Amino acid sequence: MKPSSLFFGLIILAFPAQALKGQVSSFPYSQDFTADPLGTDWTVSNSGVGANNWSYSASDGNTGGCLKLTGYITAGGDENYLHLALNTSSATFTGGETFTYEIFRETGALGDATIVVQQNASGSFVDIPGSSYSINSLTATTWTTKTVSLPPAMENKTNVTLRLKISGTLSLAFDNLRLDNASLSGGVLPIQITSFSASAGRLDVFLKWSTATELKNYGFEIERRHTSTSPSLPPTGWSRIGFVQGAGTSNAPRQYTFTDHNVPPGRYAYRIKQIDHDGTIHYFGDAELEIGLGPKKFTLSEGYPNPFNPLTTIEFTLPDDGRAVLSIYNALGQRVAVLFDGEALAGRIVQAQFDASRFPSGIYFSRLEYGGKALTRKIVLLK
Repeated sequence: MKPSSLFFGLIILAFPAQALKGQVSSFPYSQDFTADPLGTDWTVSNSGVGANNWSYSASDGNTGGCLKLTGYITAGGDENYLHLALNTSSATFTGGETFTYEIFRETGALGDATIVVQQNASGSFVDIPGSSYSINSLTATTWTTKTVSLPPAMENKTNVTLRLKISGTLSLAFDNLRLDNASLSGGVLPIQITSFSASAGRLDVFLKWSTATELKNYGFEIERRHTSTSPSLPPTGWSRIGFVQGAGTSNAPRQYTFTDHNVPPGRYAYRIKQIDHDGTIHYFGDAELEIGLGPKKFTLSEGYPNPFNPLTTIEFTLPDDGRAVLSIYNALGQRVAVLFDGEALAGRIVQAQFDASRFPSGIYFSRLEYGGKALTRKIVLLK
């Protein structure tokens, strides 16, 4: 048979990715062609000029059965399609996947042909860079494994089709080509959080979280909300209190920390808002903890800072629930401010701030009254 200019042999494989947020996307799909029929996920169709097919062969594969391209070459070109579709049609490619297959040729090729893997993520088939090679580059009578990294154009796409295109000038019977062990694997999601924890200091909260993988991760916003029904601090909605830069794209484990300093006493929930570079957001966490637990004693702090100008913070605790009054007096014994007058809970630190912007420098006294008792501390205003 004389060599002919041809376009023939198209294998099409559609792999909708299977992935869940919060874990690495893993395509458990592989096809070793060990039985015929090939199953409901496979459809083999043939079109074009000439008689040629990709069909099942029970004994010619690398591990038993395989697909074998049989028939003969005709002028004008032949096209063959092997469609591979998974049932989870709503799944999405997440980036980083690889397509692997094994190919075999017999001896006797007098011409040559090029094999290239294509994808149609944008609607029409285009070559995947780095996937092209010559049939004559394959070692005869030896199975060769080919691995193709799928391009960024396939990210966030569903039902993308892959196909193996064979074209060139060739004097070769189609049954010289065999295909086996096709698989699709890998891929990472924008973020995989492996741990998240929150712990409380006296009036600080320490957040820690870890990631196993990241893809185009811009960073993490830290959010907080007050959840208790304290008389001095009612429940609130979520609010942003900080930001931690992400690692972008990383396959290595990473650890992150954030400290929320000087948190007003109360019960709080914390979560992290992960942001992709494209603006997509995902929430993790929602850890809840109590801040400002103190002794169930009648105590009054000196104030900090002290000396101060013009602000100082004063704290107190009570042995039992009850009404307390915290006042400021000048050196003449005149009450110049009331910082707290209300119900307070036992064993909870209560904070109050004294703003002395309108007062002259000098010695002042804080006085806490509760249950017929009183405590007094000296504070100094230096302007």
